[in-house]
Amino acid sequence: MDGIFIDRCPAFYLKNSNFAYEALEMHGWREKGMLPFPGGYLDQPNKYVEAMNYLDYLFSLKLERFK
Repeated sequence: MDGIFIDRCPAFYLKNSNFAYEALEMHGWREKGMLPFPGGYLDQPNKYVEAMNYLDYLFSLKLERFK
């Protein structure tokens, strides 16, 4: 996704989307080791894994900007 510039929290851009807030909340839980569904990471639904990977990518772009 070259050329995408993120200048603030992704939630700002998706403030009217319940999915966006829930995804950001689940990302925070995952960072603390808590998964939303029983089992390990490989037991999570594919859509959850893809959403978390995409959020990781977006956050890495943001962090790279501040290095």
